[in-house]
Amino acid sequence: MMKKTFLILLAAVLAFGAVSCAGNVPGGDSTSGNTAGDTAGNTAGETADDTTGDTSGDTTSETSDTPSDGENDPLALCITEAMTLTGTAADIRARYKDYAEMGFTAVRIDGGFSMKTAEKCTLTDYFVTQLREAERVGLTVKLIIPTVMTVPTYVKDDPGMYFYDEQGRQGVNSVSYFWDGLLSYTENALRQELKALKRSGYMSVVGGLVVDFGAAGEPIYPAQWTQGRSENDCLWWFGEAAERSFRDAMEKKYGDYAALSSARGKKISSFDAVRPPKRGEGKGQWFADAIEWYYQVKRDFIEAQIGVYKKVTAEYGLSVPLVLYMPGTEATEADKKQAAETADPGSGVCLAADNGFMVDMAVKYGCVLQYTGANDIARLSGIVGYMEKKGCADIPVYAENAGDPGSAKMFLGSEEELFSLGLAGLDFTNASHIYVGDEKDAFRSELEKSMKKWTEYVGSRNSLR
Repeated sequence: MMKKTFLILLAAVLAFGAVSCAGNVPGGDSTSGNTAGDTAGNTAGETADDTTGDTSGDTTSETSDTPSDGENDPLALCITEAMTLTGTAADIRARYKDYAEMGFTAVRIDGGFSMKTAEKCTLTDYFVTQLREAERVGLTVKLIIPTVMTVPTYVKDDPGMYFYDEQGRQGVNSVSYFWDGLLSYTENALRQELKALKRSGYMSVVGGLVVDFGAAGEPIYPAQWTQGRSENDCLWWFGEAAERSFRDAMEKKYGDYAALSSARGKKISSFDAVRPPKRGEGKGQWFADAIEWYYQVKRDFIEAQIGVYKKVTAEYGLSVPLVLYMPGTEATEADKKQAAETADPGSGVCLAADNGFMVDMAVKYGCVLQYTGANDIARLSGIVGYMEKKGCADIPVYAENAGDPGSAKMFLGSEEELFSLGLAGLDFTNASHIYVGDEKDAFRSELEKSMKKWTEYVGSRNSLR
């Protein structure tokens, strides 16, 4: 069922395809730094006509336009709002003026969307205030619209929507890639959210849209930090839906019990008995098969999800770049091979980190990229080098630091090294560092110095475009 849904959607979006470049590239560990701009409060636009903004089929606007030669990129100098930074409209306005005075041209916001039913989405008053104040100050919004990073209340009772680890623990966020209804759900959620955004009157302030691929928006299986745990990252290929997907994949690959038994290393008399291996089991081909399937399920979803975002944003005339995260970690082919041989995968394999594939998708569908571990210069340099070898270096790449104070400090001291990579800009994560804590004044001083350098760098880069 899920496989059929993917194929239908993928066939529908192939018309958007262009040149492809794929492969594995170096990565680095990080947290995304994605933050929520939502606080408790009344919702906006609840009395509006539900059909307002439903412009399905009335536009064929491109939805992933990157700045053309000679144009300035409004996303190039971006700062991320923090969940802890709330307050009144006056507080938000003061912060946004502060950002603009430092040289920022964009602010990344995690949208305050409330999906209480499949047919109704509203915006929180706080989120609408953020949009309004950004417009007043002249900041562009890089918007995160959540479609899979959280499980809405109206579908929480469906156990198939969740990931499960080897211990049978249910993931606390992110809709599972193995759920049969995943793509129809994300398409409907995005459509309802954009309808609510258009109804608010502030869609025009949005200058970039982050495509949501999972926990914290990243194109990986859930990292333990997103689960509130400090354990090593784990495999998420357990539970009924994942096991059914694996059985189908193995039956398609091997076709008969003899071939399957040979790969498994023991006699298999029924595909019903096939399960993904636990850590320490199925060393060799069986574990290698599981890794290949695990990655492919995620890749299929990522490509189809980009298609969903392109389709629905076009319906609503939202012609802005789609931003694809590249996680700050990576698994090489050697890592996968070792994981199969030992049946003991490391973090990169457990998360199925796959930045080469994300580059491939950016090229194929005209998207831009944001690397979420840019405080690690060596790993980011590896990605840029890979893109140069593949002829993809013209894709805009934004540098985002991990959100912890140590990573932010490292990022602020690395401007010249980052500039040497030809990056499109930065996304400083996050604004709480200059407003909260004992080091806020020191952070502000360093950020102001850094922004003078970034502003000059982006300006000179624009003059050469």
